[in-house]
Amino acid sequence: MRRSAPAVLTVLGLLLWSGAVDVAPATAATSVPAATLLSRLVVAPESGATSYVRTRFAYPVDADHDCQSTRAEVLIQESSRTVAFSSRSHCVVAKGRWTS
Repeated sequence: MRRSAPAVLTVLGLLLWSGAVDVAPATAATSVPAATLLSRLVVAPESGATSYVRTRFAYPVDADHDCQSTRAEVLIQESSRTVAFSSRSHCVVAKGRWTS
């Protein structure tokens, strides 16, 4: 799968910020293209991860007290079409369209 430039730059920025990648500041004499730096990254396989388990994440949080959990609010925000709810109260998302 080909990643978009913003996604790749975001990942590179997070790696640099976290200290996972150490890159010396570029100068005119030692400037290294971003593509070269990205090609040097080593992606380690996940260890011990078997599958997603929803109960390991605190989605039920409703920080703004509008009846929608954090999960529902993210689903609403990230859906490429208008979501459908499972009740008139619009608290639980039932349908939408998302890209993984």
